Amino acid sequence: MKSPWGLAAALIVLAVGASAAEWTWEQCVAQAGAANPDLASGRLLRDQARQNAWKSVNGLLPAASLSNSWEDSKGAGGASRWNAGLGASLSLSLDAVSDMRSASASLRVSEANLRKASADLRLQLRRAFTRLHAAQQALAASEKIKALRLHDSELVDLRYQSGRESKGNRLRAKVQLASADAELAQARRELRLSRRELLRRLGREDFEELTAAGAVKARALPPPPDDPAVLLSLRPEIAAAQASVDVRRADRLAARSAFFPSFSAGYSRTRSGPTEFPSARYSWAASATVSYPLFGSGPTASLHAVQSANLGLEAAQRQLESARQAGLLDVESAWADYASAVEQQEIALLRLDAARQRNDEADVRYASGLLSFDLWEPIVNERVEAERSAIGVVKTAADAEAAWDRALGRALGE
Repeated sequence: MKSPWGLAAALIVLAVGASAAEWTWEQCVAQAGAANPDLASGRLLRDQARQNAWKSVNGLLPAASLSNSWEDSKGAGGASRWNAGLGASLSLSLDAVSDMRSASASLRVSEANLRKASADLRLQLRRAFTRLHAAQQALAASEKIKALRLHDSELVDLRYQSGRESKGNRLRAKVQLASADAELAQARRELRLSRRELLRRLGREDFEELTAAGAVKARALPPPPDDPAVLLSLRPEIAAAQASVDVRRADRLAARSAFFPSFSAGYSRTRSGPTEFPSARYSWAASATVSYPLFGSGPTASLHAVQSANLGLEAAQRQLESARQAGLLDVESAWADYASAVEQQEIALLRLDAARQRNDEADVRYASGLLSFDLWEPIVNERVEAERSAIGVVKTAADAEAAWDRALGRALGE
């Protein structure tokens, strides 16, 4: 007789494959990278910061202007006049330097935030993909378990009809079958929910009957990091915290600019006459100014501004220290969880092989009357539990692998 496990597995594969589109991990990465709104928002903010950085450079560049005006008046000697002119000016101050440095540091913050958003999305997408894959496996397992319970219930019923089994054991087998039906319905609901989660990470609103294609078993465990501090440079949180320190340094420079003079210079040439483009001789003007804002905002305003900027810089440096310490803990913790999950995965798969073998042997002995129901049922239940447990343990290991990649700062597509 064909095994009910193999028959159910074939049926579920045919049913799922006929109604759902298969998505590989690589396809999910490409789709999420193109359509996920969180990642798109991060790119736009990065581009905005880049434009602001380029804009800030103009504070140290000369400015030029062209003018062409007309005026008219009445009275003695009144006449219409045209004026055409060209002017250029240059202003140099620490404010402009600090603005450029601040904009540059803000760009690095936005780039780090974009990488963080990409790394977070990779983790969320991988977990959603793994969850869908596990839900598919759980549905297939529930189908097989139902087939197993149906087979066992029919076997117990035949033995009951022949007077070789008790009524209580017969009722218990029917309860096990009803429980398998309920768990199958729950597995279908979990499959739909996991599909919705993956679609959310893919940036899609419409529901789609998609399936996760390919294996999700965790790869071989890498060796433990000899020096986790070396890995901190890969984490976007550290880059963002360092860039925030640079922003605070620029703020301090801006506050100190009140204690330094600023320089400005200008030059202009104009022509005036009765026509729109006058041909009279040029007149010109030049200027150079050095200014010092002595108590421009109050006697102690600049001093307090510098002290405030110093405190802000020190706070940012402490936040950087905190980010580095948290990163070290995260790297160590992620690797430890990953190692434990991989070990449990191997044990669970070995336990599943053993449970399947024991169940096959017990079925033969029970059908031939060599094994009682009380001794046979625990072996069947052990296999059922091993089937379900293995799916969860493999999923946990895949999630731990994704968390390890996130601890290393791996972005989407890496």
